[in-house]
Amino acid sequence: MTPRMLLLVGAASVGLVCSLPAMAEYRQLASSGLWSAYGGTGDDGRALCGIGTEGAETRRILIQQYAGESGLEIRLRKDSWAIPANTPVEFQVQVDSGEPTVLQATGTEHQVVVAMTFDQSIPFMRGIRAGRQIRVVFPSGSELPWTGALTGSGRAMNAFNSCRAGLGPAVVTQPFAPSPSAAPPRQ
Repeated sequence: MTPRMLLLVGAASVGLVCSLPAMAEYRQLASSGLWSAYGGTGDDGRALCGIGTEGAETRRILIQQYAGESGLEIRLRKDSWAIPANTPVEFQVQVDSGEPTVLQATGTEHQVVVAMTFDQSIPFMRGIRAGRQIRVVFPSGSELPWTGALTGSGRAMNAFNSCRAGLGPAVVTQPFAPSPSAAPPRQ
């Protein structure tokens, strides 16, 4: 392995749970190989499900979906990063020898976050499930590329999909009774 590559290692349940935001509550649903599946509540109180892995130098890849959302959120974290709030960050993610996907993200403090549409998420998650290696490149920064194994990602994905099935659609409630002539609220 060259110095420019990092082999991601599996997240122990304590390591993965502790590495997520402090206000959030998560529980590990499954662990397989180098990947873990989790479910719980995010900082904003919304239910979510995700999969993740953790490597050397506190490098983390988290892929999650919130209740009522069809797309995914990808979080890349590293404790030594000091990113000014709302900094645009470009990164590329590649599974095996497939075409790299270029994503525009926002960085703050120790993490980079990107929303991935439903259409983008389908081939991406299929690659994570069936692939052997993931590579993340930050073309505009000084962070070296991250390369890691996808060992166990398929089984972790099964637990993630079971969790997602329990999220259900978003439910919109109101603290009042609509008047009979009012149109029903949009969801």
